[in-house]
Amino acid sequence: MKFSVLNILSILGMVIMAIIIIVIVLHIRSKPWDLIEIQDRQEVIIGQNAVFVPLNRFILVRSKSVYGAVKFTGAWSTKNGKGKYANYESYYQDDGTGDFKNDNAVYRIDELSDPELIGIGRFALNLGHTDIECGKFRLQWTGAGFIYFYGTGERQADCGVELAPTIWTDVSQINVFDKWIKWYNYDENRHRRIIPIDSLWSDSLVLR
Repeated sequence: MKFSVLNILSILGMVIMAIIIIVIVLHIRSKPWDLIEIQDRQEVIIGQNAVFVPLNRFILVRSKSVYGAVKFTGAWSTKNGKGKYANYESYYQDDGTGDFKNDNAVYRIDELSDPELIGIGRFALNLGHTDIECGKFRLQWTGAGFIYFYGTGERQADCGVELAPTIWTDVSQINVFDKWIKWYNYDENRHRRIIPIDSLWSDSLVLR
């Protein structure tokens, strides 16, 4: 059986493509070995389009009468800082009660990843998973404890999602109607605020 030059090139192309696919799959499914734990910041940051919360502190999500709760349980980066990873757990409740202890609440444990780009220039690919999934909520994550008011790739705008950082560490503590909770929405005119976690619910910050 004779092979033409075109046949050989076609076979080589398929082999190279198969190798690339295998490398990509392995890259997605494995963490780098040189990850370092990100030092936790004991403060809340309120920005125009995102909120930062420390590890193991719940941040609440709301859209009308639908509620969610997200807690980051670990965060890492590569030594050069170009790859970022985090673990989180989320709770979702759409019956209007905001009670995440009810049997109909949706619980999820997941991992987020924003690895180094694969490829060069405009052909570079980002094959990470950067959306926090909390029931029907899909909210962007960019590292450590940052959570956005919209999903990855969505237009930066008020999508009807509100976020409320809390001091709570256990789901049994959560009361979405608590008087201390301060809800924030997307606001391009808001000045960045940094609040120590121990001062988050002080009178001076809530009663203004």
